Amino acid sequence: MTSQITGKTALLLGATGATGHHTLRYLLASPKFSRVVEVGRRVTPADKLEEYGFKQDGAERRKLVQKVVDFEKLRTAMLQPESAGESEKTEVEKLREEKADVVI
Repeated sequence: MTSQITGKTALLLGATGATGHHTLRYLLASPKFSRVVEVGRRVTPADKLEEYGFKQDGAERRKLVQKVVDFEKLRTAMLQPESAGESEKTEVEKLREEKADVVI
């Protein structure tokens, strides 16, 4: 039995890392995913995306959403939500607003 994931959203944490960039490349090429949310300390640069064969224009460009998250602020906000400052809550909200079918 094969999994039917067509049209789904993937949330990828750490796409610029050693394993993450391979995973991002796969997700962008896969027709099973209509949306890929890349979350990390930095986003994958445009020239690297072009190396993956990912075009920066048209419908394909809408497939990728890139978000920068300060994981230190996220950790603080998750451990102490009552006392977290506005900037820390913002880091949490960046993740909460994303609805994903698959988290990697």
